[in-house]
Amino acid sequence: MQLTAFSPVEIAVAAGTTVTWTNLDSIAHTTTSEDAHWDSGSMSPRDTFELSFAEPGTYDYFCAIHPGSMRATVIVSE
Repeated sequence: MQLTAFSPVEIAVAAGTTVTWTNLDSIAHTTTSEDAHWDSGSMSPRDTFELSFAEPGTYDYFCAIHPGSMRATVIVSE
């Protein structure tokens, strides 16, 4: 997370992969799934959040503080 954006906007990983988000911005953000699968809560600058993806699928997520501009996707394959 930097400049009020997720980077990359889309990431493809294998099932079992742990994804780490790091807030490199100067303001708080969240990583919150569209389907209520996860919510990091408010992440201050330099905070990290990790999540392991066990099941294949497409997981859309957003920043609950900036939902209009911060959206991204994790694609998990077998």
